[in-house]
Amino acid sequence: MLSDYDPKPPKGEGHWTLLQQRLERTMWQWDRTDPGGKASVTRFVIINDPARLDFDDFEEAESLFEKMED
Repeated sequence: MLSDYDPKPPKGEGHWTLLQQRLERTMWQWDRTDPGGKASVTRFVIINDPARLDFDDFEEAESLFEKMED
């Protein structure tokens, strides 16, 4: 069942991209550039309100996101 719920990105400077959405949780890609503009940092963030889980590795984040289904 699809929902009209439009999730808002978590707080944090940078660019947020919604990767996956379920009724009770979302997974985001968070891209930031260091103040000098020379390096970028990507994190993967799962929001399962009120919890927020941050990961450096996409596969690890996706695996946990899917396991939360159980």
